[in-house]
Amino acid sequence: MRKRRRTRLEIIADILSLVKRKRCNITEIIYKANLNSERAKRYVDFLLSKELMEVKRGSGKFYVITARGVEFVKDYMELKELERSLLRRLKKIEDFLS
Repeated sequence: MRKRRRTRLEIIADILSLVKRKRCNITEIIYKANLNSERAKRYVDFLLSKELMEVKRGSGKFYVITARGVEFVKDYMELKELERSLLRRLKKIEDFLS
């Protein structure tokens, strides 16, 4: 069975969840978010422009989540849980009719 493609929001949430757990360089984002380098750079640039992530420099260039990014991830996760709950309830209702 073929796995479905992730949506733009899912990819954004994946990247932000990564950098929420620990600071990441672009290579870690590429591998852990399962993106090619071009797509990863586009997403990182977008997230930086929206102030959901920021760059920290030290012994390299690392990305970390901002307070705004934390809020995004929290809201996204709450909505995903609500979606799962609604789908379970819909399935239960459909089962009554079958």
